Amino acid sequence: MATKIIVPAQIRLSYPLTLGVQTDVVRPYKYHWRKNGALVGGSSGPALAILGLGKDDIGAKFNVTVFGEVSQETSDDVVIALPSEYKPIVAPNVSQDATMAPYAAGAKSPSNLPPYAQGAAKAPESTTIPPYAKRS
Repeated sequence: MATKIIVPAQIRLSYPLTLGVQTDVVRPYKYHWRKNGALVGGSSGPALAILGLGKDDIGAKFNVTVFGEVSQETSDDVVIALPSEYKPIVAPNVSQDATMAPYAAGAKSPSNLPPYAQGAAKAPESTTIPPYAKRS
C-alpha cells in the first residue's frame, strides 16, 4: 500500500473538513501537509483539519509526506471538489417573492394566528418585582 490521503464522503463549503492519511511507512513520526505545493503551517500530524472549507480550498491540490524511522513517502495529489449536485442556498428576494407579500411592511397579520402572534399581547397586570428577584 502506498501513502494515500483519505477524503470524507461529504464535502461542504464553510463546513469543517478533515483529511486523513493511510500509509505503510514504518513508525511514522512526522507529517508534512502541502496545499498547492506550499507547506500548511501547524500540520504535523496524521490528519489535516480545515476548520471551515473556503472557496480558495476548492480546486486546491493537497498532498502529504510521511516520515518514518527508515523511509519516507509522499502521497499523490488530491484535489478538493464539491459534489456535482452542490447548489448554494440563496435567500429569496422578498420584494419579488409573492408568498411573502402578505407580510410586507404595513400589512396586517392573518386573523387565524393566535393573539400573541398578531401583536395583540397584553401588558402584565402587575409590574412589581417579586422579592426573590430583587437585588440586596
